[in-house]
Amino acid sequence: MKNIISDAAYEDADFISRQTGGTGGGIQKRILKWLPKSGKFLNVGCGPFQEADILKSHGLTIYGCDISKSSIKIAKKKCVKAKICDARASIPFDDNFFDVVYSVEVLEHLGQIRNYFKEMGRVTKYGGILIISCPLLGWWKNRLKILMGKDIFDDYHCRYFTIDSIRKYMKEGGFTLTDYEVAGKLRFVKNCYAGIFS
Repeated sequence: MKNIISDAAYEDADFISRQTGGTGGGIQKRILKWLPKSGKFLNVGCGPFQEADILKSHGLTIYGCDISKSSIKIAKKKCVKAKICDARASIPFDDNFFDVVYSVEVLEHLGQIRNYFKEMGRVTKYGGILIISCPLLGWWKNRLKILMGKDIFDDYHCRYFTIDSIRKYMKEGGFTLTDYEVAGKLRFVKNCYAGIFS
């Protein structure tokens, strides 16, 4: 499989130092309402896994996977059961294993996402929860750039989404969109935080 973005880019120390495990502080509070009080939790594209402490304190057994070897080394220091993987191809865990699968600020970096959703569906238990966050195409800065004829893509961001496109990809992976939030006022939407149940 040809990678849209070089895997080496995710080993760069500056890139890793800018990561917050895929989230800003605000999402940590947002997602708690969707989480069970116990169970197995997988962070797909975990980076250095900044969310580890809050999730452990919530009572979850946490796992992570990421394409970056450097990020996985950091994640493992937080007592995370972490594995190196390219989730576009496969997620290295058993079928029907996780109560919650979480993938935040990852989708926009991937060229191929259909298999990504199928893999997340494969490792999620029936009735389990998928939580994702991704940038929406309709964010006012994106719209302004497009109107001015400027490019919204860069070396790391190769796609953007709408609620309808997320719903479509979820369905292909075996999930149903049951709840979602948007960050900020609707007309200034930047990200979608979605709670999806299989």
